Amino acid sequence: MASKFFSNLFGVVDDEPETADYYEDQQPAQQAPAPVPTPAPTRSNKVVSINNARVAQQPNSSSKIELVEPRVYGDGKEIVNHLLNGNAVIVNFDQMDAKVAFRIVEYMKGATYAISGKIERIDAEIFLCTPQNFEISGKLAPTLSSDGLDDRRDRY
Repeated sequence: MASKFFSNLFGVVDDEPETADYYEDQQPAQQAPAPVPTPAPTRSNKVVSINNARVAQQPNSSSKIELVEPRVYGDGKEIVNHLLNGNAVIVNFDQMDAKVAFRIVEYMKGATYAISGKIERIDAEIFLCTPQNFEISGKLAPTLSSDGLDDRRDRY
């Protein structure tokens, strides 16, 4: 309607009438076949922890305790791989620089947390990392220096 007003105002003449039918008659659409009802899938309420897929719940005869003495930071990956395979790891940092050893200990702490494991200090530079299926019992008495304090324990 607005286009007619402006066309008349400016003197533009339409060659075709507005009521012209530009479309051909289409045949009515065929009805789609009725959908076949499918039974609803049954859901089980079983929830499985992701960590259970990696680490067995019960210790078995193939459980091992690995001994690792890392030399470089990259050896931390080997420690974590042992943990992911369900093995406990005893790590001795005697031969490492304190700063690099600290970084590996932090890496091991993150890995043991992710698999619901534990990490325990055995000595100033020796740690025990266990996956979820191991139980650690007992306590070690702290090693005291001549002044009665253990200054090595603050290293990590």
